[in-house]
Amino acid sequence: MLFLRSVAPPVQKSPVVFQKYADNYIHTFTQQSDTGLEMDLLQKYIFIPLDIFKENVENKGIKNKMDGWLTFLGMDEPEKIIELINTYPEFREMYEHVYYICRNVGDVMGIFSEELRIMNRNTVRYMVDEMQETIDEQKEMIVGQQEQLKKKDSEMQKMILEKDEKMKEKEHIIEELKKQIALLQK
Repeated sequence: MLFLRSVAPPVQKSPVVFQKYADNYIHTFTQQSDTGLEMDLLQKYIFIPLDIFKENVENKGIKNKMDGWLTFLGMDEPEKIIELINTYPEFREMYEHVYYICRNVGDVMGIFSEELRIMNRNTVRYMVDEMQETIDEQKEMIVGQQEQLKKKDSEMQKMILEKDEKMKEKEHIIEELKKQIALLQK
């Protein structure tokens, strides 16, 4: 993994540890095991103190393609841009592209606005889908509860009918007993 960043704010110089190596501006670090085990790890560190790089380029010029890329990424002085384009003409197209983007900020903002509109639409769709899932789950729960209520209602109706039958039987027995009492009293 390549991290290209200044190790010092533009106003300050790089830390002293980098100043000791003023002729070198690319410092590569890798992770190492304390047991001697060797593995090809994905993460590597590259520190480029931009102030030291700029001093080297000012004193010695753009020597190679790496200097060209670092100049493209880290410098905005017109003289250095012209030197870079003269040394490596393939950077001209990239600068023209950046220039076009800078001149057409409205177009870039339009692209950004379009992307935001798409993201908002997708967010709304996602939220609607989530709400629909919630509604579907609640409907399933309601249907289940309604089925349980119907089952309990059916059971209650059955119990009421059974009790009504027993009550009718008891009333019938009571009526029969009243008739027998009335016959005995005569």
